[in-house]
Amino acid sequence: MKTPETKTMMTSDDYSALRLTYGADLSAWPDAARRRAEKFLAIPLGRQTEAAEAALDALLAAPVVANPNDASAFLNRLKDIPAEQAMLADSQPDTSLLQVVLNTARDWFSPAGLVSQGVAFALVLGVGIMVGLQSEAEFSGSDLAADANGSYDLSAQLFASGSELYLEDE
Repeated sequence: MKTPETKTMMTSDDYSALRLTYGADLSAWPDAARRRAEKFLAIPLGRQTEAAEAALDALLAAPVVANPNDASAFLNRLKDIPAEQAMLADSQPDTSLLQVVLNTARDWFSPAGLVSQGVAFALVLGVGIMVGLQSEAEFSGSDLAADANGSYDLSAQLFASGSELYLEDE
């Protein structure tokens, strides 16, 4: 049976993960992890990993003082943008209003666009016919009379006449 001390040798990734978890002070680490870390720090790879971690800690702890009037600092940050990002931004086409309108028209007049417009037209037409048939049935039994052309005056049912607006006369 292996004890924690006889485990395999700690790698630099293991050490970095434990350092992130427990901090740089080895006395705050659990006993088994601290013993493994001490053995790891005794070898050259361990010392090199610790030196890199300490250098990173020093960089992160250093105060950053930015001078807003220093244009060279801004330009240096711009230089750090990877060339691939700049090329990616340049490769995307500029879209003008005319191109947007033409692309929309192409979509509308594509086979799928025409079919969907036809289906929408048929649905609206069918709903209109159904409403018209129900209205015809409603007015056929009422006291509305058709005029000479065979059409009904729906405005008498839908809109108020001038005489109905003056309720004082009643």
